[in-house]
Amino acid sequence: MRESDEQLVKAVIAKYGTTLDLVNRPDELIEIVRNIRFDDPDGGTNPCAGTPPPPPPGPGPTSLQFGDLQLVDVMKEVFALRKAVDQNTKQLKSLRKGLTS
Repeated sequence: MRESDEQLVKAVIAKYGTTLDLVNRPDELIEIVRNIRFDDPDGGTNPCAGTPPPPPPGPGPTSLQFGDLQLVDVMKEVFALRKAVDQNTKQLKSLRKGLTS
């Protein structure tokens, strides 16, 4: 038996005697169990049993975390689309002129 266990037994014997009468005084056992701090690392202050759950995952990617994509790249694509739309608009206007003439 470990030394800490021996000290625990001696303390219980000193307070309650060498024999517990569970039929006539069951409250003594309940008091012993409630007052003893077992080999609990935090001394019994943690109301949760077992190991705490792992932390939740971090937040997802933000608008600045999409790899190498930069605002400059997005703007280049926007300007390319604008240029394509302008060209299509000019072509539509010339087609309309050809149909009306």
